[in-house]
Amino acid sequence: MKKFQKKQLLHWQNIVITVIVLGSAFLMFYKVDMTAIVGFDQGNHLNPVADSIRNKNILFQGPAALEKGGYKAYLGPFYYYLLAIPLLLTDLNALSASYFSGILALISVVYSYYLVKKIFDSSAKGIIVAFILAFTYKFTAMGRGFTNPFYLLPFLLMLMDSVWTISQNKKVHWGWWAFFGFSLSATLQIHSSSFLLILPIFIYLFWKKSYYQGIKNWLIALAIFLALYSPYIFYQATHDLADIRQYYGALVKAEDPSTVENLGLMASVERVTTSLDVSMQSFIRWGNGERKLSITIGWVIALITTIIFTFFGRKKLKDWYLFSTLWVLLFLVSSGLFRFPLWDYYFIAIYPMLFITLADILGYLISKTKIWGTVVLIIVGGYYIYSNSQPIFNEIHQGEIRATHDPVQPSDLLYIDLRNLANYIVEDAQGQPVQINVCYKYFYPGCFSYQPAYDFLFKWNKKLDWRDSADII
Repeated sequence: MKKFQKKQLLHWQNIVITVIVLGSAFLMFYKVDMTAIVGFDQGNHLNPVADSIRNKNILFQGPAALEKGGYKAYLGPFYYYLLAIPLLLTDLNALSASYFSGILALISVVYSYYLVKKIFDSSAKGIIVAFILAFTYKFTAMGRGFTNPFYLLPFLLMLMDSVWTISQNKKVHWGWWAFFGFSLSATLQIHSSSFLLILPIFIYLFWKKSYYQGIKNWLIALAIFLALYSPYIFYQATHDLADIRQYYGALVKAEDPSTVENLGLMASVERVTTSLDVSMQSFIRWGNGERKLSITIGWVIALITTIIFTFFGRKKLKDWYLFSTLWVLLFLVSSGLFRFPLWDYYFIAIYPMLFITLADILGYLISKTKIWGTVVLIIVGGYYIYSNSQPIFNEIHQGEIRATHDPVQPSDLLYIDLRNLANYIVEDAQGQPVQINVCYKYFYPGCFSYQPAYDFLFKWNKKLDWRDSADII
């Protein structure tokens, strides 16, 4: 038995996945303090969680983040409790949130292998999708970030797995329904754009007649969903339905001046197409790091997917591509109705589906070309690693240069810049209260939208005790 277990552990698939995970971990953790970015969201999320831990407030709800009189969507309590884990384990070490983000990213890499192997019954395709995910520039960069949005990815994969498993079995174990309720609730609380997935998920489940599996299973999923979601519901009930009003503004009538007023068909299509193009360019790098893959690759994948869906007759394969098509297309259609700016990471939900499709195509080609296809794929894969890792090393190099110079006004809110600048200002104060409004001249004068990032820097400064942080005015 022990011999068998050892043989299984040393199986080539496990060795390859281990190498992929270690390579991705190196890119995510190597000198992470040099490239971690502290933006509005980072301080806005980390500060209240740390305050809650210090005050021993285990019923922490999260902030109703007010900015310029307008409400910014609040993420659910599950997200904040998740964020509290690394802070609790490291005695409120700010960078621990970045390491935790990387760990979740690596879990996603392994989970993607498991999921694709389960769907297509192919270890090779599972390895390909894990490889693509592990070394894609934006995913690696987000794994080096502090909070938003990489915490979403493993729960997205859990949600895809649970929906797929339920749809493919007439009598699935009730545990999968509980898993579905958990992953749906967690996903909705981790990133606000996830609510765009509700429509494709339930259309697919009803298309597959999953309601025949009994009211008991649906009630189990609902109970788990509500149990995890109940603090969020309580928060909305006690804060004048703040998020509901926010979503209404995002889809119907928004007061924020940055929102889009004209939502005609052509305007919406152009807006989503442009935003998706920008997103793909920021996610995937090719060549010297300056040239980027365009949205063209997305359309090529969609075309090949349609061909596979149409001509290859295996029912399970058709089912998966129906699920994938609904997931991606309805998400994009829904995002066309979204009035707020469509940032590149808002599209994170569709990338696992696109990568799985690409892995299926490449796996199929390898199965037909055998050794030559494998050799070509290894060469292309090596170039892919180079293209997507080069920007990371360039950013680390720039961070090392900036760390050895006097504090400068940061251009992209790098942790290393702002930390050094905070140290400089604290030392210059010589024990006197630090006035943040005076410090603005070092940052962006009048840019109050990033005040949580400033608070983050000074409150978490190693030269200041938490009891003294009240002197920051």
